[in-house]
Amino acid sequence: MRILHYLENLIVKNNNITVYGKRQQLRNTTINLFSNAESSKVNTDGHLVEHQLVRTAHGIMDRIVQYKIALGSHFSKNIPYETLDVVGFANYRIPDGPDCGSLHTSSTLEVTPSLHIEDDILDLAASVEHSMVDYSGQPKGQSFANMVHKTWAQMSGSSVWLQKYGVYLTVTRAYFFDKGVQSWPVISFVRAQLHDANWQRLVNYTIIWQGEELTFPRMLNIDIPHKAGGAFFGPEDPRIVIESGVEDAEPVVIFNMMDDLKSLRRSMHIHRPFSNHTTRLQLGNHAPHLAEKNWAPFFLPQSEFPPSPRHAGHEQYPNKYVHFVYEFHPLRIVRCHLFNGDCLLAYEQPLSIPYLADHKYNDTGGVMRGGTNFEPLPASIQNRPGVFTFVGIPRTHSGAGCSGGAFYRPEIMLLTTNGTHYYFDYASVALTFGSALFTQSQADAPCEGGRIFMANSISRIHNDQYGPNKDVMEVTFSIADNTVQTTKIKGLQALVKTLPQFRMGIDGSHWQESDMQWNINVTSDIIHCSTGSAAEHARLILHLDEKEMEKEKGKQEENLKELMKQMDKEEEEEKQKEKEKGKGKEKEVTSSQAPVARNVG
Repeated sequence: MRILHYLENLIVKNNNITVYGKRQQLRNTTINLFSNAESSKVNTDGHLVEHQLVRTAHGIMDRIVQYKIALGSHFSKNIPYETLDVVGFANYRIPDGPDCGSLHTSSTLEVTPSLHIEDDILDLAASVEHSMVDYSGQPKGQSFANMVHKTWAQMSGSSVWLQKYGVYLTVTRAYFFDKGVQSWPVISFVRAQLHDANWQRLVNYTIIWQGEELTFPRMLNIDIPHKAGGAFFGPEDPRIVIESGVEDAEPVVIFNMMDDLKSLRRSMHIHRPFSNHTTRLQLGNHAPHLAEKNWAPFFLPQSEFPPSPRHAGHEQYPNKYVHFVYEFHPLRIVRCHLFNGDCLLAYEQPLSIPYLADHKYNDTGGVMRGGTNFEPLPASIQNRPGVFTFVGIPRTHSGAGCSGGAFYRPEIMLLTTNGTHYYFDYASVALTFGSALFTQSQADAPCEGGRIFMANSISRIHNDQYGPNKDVMEVTFSIADNTVQTTKIKGLQALVKTLPQFRMGIDGSHWQESDMQWNINVTSDIIHCSTGSAAEHARLILHLDEKEMEKEKGKQEENLKELMKQMDKEEEEEKQKEKEKGKGKEKEVTSSQAPVARNVG
């Protein structure tokens, strides 16, 4: 195939691209993609229509370009930022306004091209010994590398910055599938690896925590309930969070896992990767769902509330509790003990039945769910006495839109508390972050490769007052449940300062219950406006995608017509050649049968 040869040549020409030594893996992925594309090829009178292969080639070329950009910079210096206009909805303490326009606010953010966080899939697979990881069903005679590339995958990357060690700790879900169906995993594990400040992978790197030597990369030691013949065992959707301002704090990994094989109950768990403890979270005063997932974690400062700006020498002790946004509407906050896993519903947004009926928030066509951790805003903009604010990036799940499944998009959100009550100060519309994360092929096919787009963690909020990292937040994302990407977002603090409640530094220390209720009611309006705009975005994408499909269909029909014309032309030329060839042979025969003149005498 000429396109395959072209792409192979392209990879050869880019021999300087070394994705942490995984150039061969990229090539193998390319070959697999082409194999998949060839299996769905279209034949017309024996001629191959190469449209699918062309699209695949473009996708790989996009990936190569992304790798070149990312590997050329490693986020180390002078990275170009793309400016984005951001529309959102702010809590002006005006409940039940005339429409979402009354909460409307606009600002700008800047975002860098993303970097793909890669891993050594062969090393990962070789490190696992488990009865559910069984290669006996694989074709005989193939190499271990081939088997691994057909049975292992990774997704859902989440990172935290370990200030003491100057490294990022990243956890991903690594899963094994044995029947060639990647969407039907047999068992999942949590893989942990380290990167330096410029996101360069650290191999066989050791840190010392409280006298213990910990070497990375490694699989986390988590006991997994399982049984032969089953599937979907093990940790899923891992998230990692660390308490800021605490000396030598231990990160906490949060995930959901099937823990009751009879009822198939899926519960939330926490794992402390340095001390190697796993705990199931149990809701005491709230009936759990059969499948618990999408809890968004945060640490509420316990030393004092509201916390004052921390001075040098200020000591903050490790928290015994971790909090979660359990549901976004009505807003529910859960508090869980880190050591025994006991959880209580710490806050539930009070909304009357008439209020809910009047607002009909379930009619937006979308719902908001947990995405990243919620991280404290920098102390420099925590300027409102009596309240404390976090930033997080949840995601909307919109049923309207793509016919292939739900449409997922992230939104930036501000969560505020006075220690007992919680409300949302701000939520953006659904974001795509320009061209920083999507390849051109994903952007061109939003209902295919670009349908599932989620933020998984806020890795780090830089506190630099000057320099290139001033007002920078680092975030990990995934696209199509198939990538682990990280990017820098600049301008969050500037956005927050445009909001009137922050600009005026409204004092919440003396608010009464009635004062807080104003904010709580507007929380519902903010969720309604954000999820509603996300659903509208999904419907618009569907409309554009249908138009694009019609356009693409028209192109394919034109290509087929051109191909048929070319075939007819070639056939006519062949006939003409045969005809000319026949005439030539006829002349030769006539010439050979003609009488030969002889000289007589």
